[in-house]
Amino acid sequence: MASTVAAATADFARRFFGMVLELGREDWVSANDAFERTLSAHPDHPYVAYLQANRARRAGFSAVAERIRAREFLQIERRKAGTRRNACTVRYCTRSFRPGSGAGSVLSRCSAPSRSNSPVT
Repeated sequence: MASTVAAATADFARRFFGMVLELGREDWVSANDAFERTLSAHPDHPYVAYLQANRARRAGFSAVAERIRAREFLQIERRKAGTRRNACTVRYCTRSFRPGSGAGSVLSRCSAPSRSNSPVT
């Protein structure tokens, strides 16, 4: 059962990053927004049923998603807005690559996400 849940979670993470690629072509996408849209786009996915049984199971998704992103979705950049460990907004944006160059010369075409919580000085 555990391997089935792990496989379903990894597959859902791939679908999640597909949604990030679709939504984040020119701007930053909130991870929560992309996650909720992926849930509604794939209501019959086994991971969705697994989550509906207990919403607290969502906590393990981010670790799986980050491993998948690091291996398979190198064109997606991740940033956290804020300094608090658990209360930060995570956002994703697609990166553009120079043709014929390696991953070391990645150019980000998205500006940094704005911090809506920061005080104006």
